[in-house]
Amino acid sequence: MQFKDIIGHKRLIEQLLRNIKEGRVSHALLFNGPDGAGKLPLALAFTQYLMCENKSDTDSCGTCPSCIKNQKLVHPDVHFSFPFLKVNDKSSCNDTVNLFRESVLENSFMSLNDWNNIIEAEKKQTLITVTESNEIIHKLNLKSFESPYKVSFIWNVDKLKPNASTKLLKIIEEPPANTFFILIANSIESLLPTLVSRTQIISVNQLSKTDISNALIEKRGASENKAKTISQLSNGNYRTAIELLEDEENEDYVESFLEWMRLCFKASSETDKLLDWVDQIAAMNRENQKAFINVVLEVLRECLLISVSGQNLLSIREEDKEKLVAFAKFIHENNAERIISELNKAYSHIERNAHPKILFLDLSMKIHQHLHTKREELAI
Repeated sequence: MQFKDIIGHKRLIEQLLRNIKEGRVSHALLFNGPDGAGKLPLALAFTQYLMCENKSDTDSCGTCPSCIKNQKLVHPDVHFSFPFLKVNDKSSCNDTVNLFRESVLENSFMSLNDWNNIIEAEKKQTLITVTESNEIIHKLNLKSFESPYKVSFIWNVDKLKPNASTKLLKIIEEPPANTFFILIANSIESLLPTLVSRTQIISVNQLSKTDISNALIEKRGASENKAKTISQLSNGNYRTAIELLEDEENEDYVESFLEWMRLCFKASSETDKLLDWVDQIAAMNRENQKAFINVVLEVLRECLLISVSGQNLLSIREEDKEKLVAFAKFIHENNAERIISELNKAYSHIERNAHPKILFLDLSMKIHQHLHTKREELAI
């Protein structure tokens, strides 16, 4: 992975290059940010640049032996750690590292839920254990094979068990010479403060709509109109954008949104239909459920904009616009904020493995209440 392949983050890349040039790079970098922002590709590009034998001022060469091995994720001095299923006390990332490499090469925007599906974790929790921490310490205390540097690359470091984090504190604070830690997290709040304090935090923000739109056109061959619409629906998440692009059913995202809103509105009289809908969405995997919530949030904001100003931002078909205009009468300043808040909470609960049937039924009933809130009623 080279910096030229990274979607967006131009200023951040410039800052990283400047830090390297000025010798201001910490031995432990923590790339922190939301899913789909591109933390993993950015960290891989940084690692390749660090180890490149013929780097320029702006990028790795991409052709030296070190770059070729890093592009295939097989450099012997880069050690990958990631959440895994513990089968026994000797389980470590060594058991599935080849599958991890293949998965990242196929999709560098892979989420933890994607990985859990790949290894068939189902509802079991994947973690980084003390055994893996001991493996990291052992590998980093060995001599490097080819490069002047050794790199411990820990993906989803926020899945470190507390005792595993504690085990790594000393080596992160006082690493062997020419050793780097590249840590990737979705949320530093779940990490030990003593671990975070030993790192240089690299904040990776959500991608802009323009970055996502351009990437869909250049890398995926999407039309300009479709790329623009998807970039507005994806909430800064390129993985969600790809999923929306590949899922033909999302061509009717407005109808899917309106179907759910109709069922929510008539929940008291059409309970059976609502329960059938809940069963259908509960059968989806978590990533698809999150993508649906993102779509609903964007279309709901569109309805609020139509309700307030009569304008719309999404590139939608004329017949769909007419439907949204009709529904927008039910969305106003007294209920929109509450509905959006409930949707954001639901998104968070999905990430925490909430029971989908209970979650979407409860969410639907709350939306039912808010849709029946009159425009003139004051929020309590």
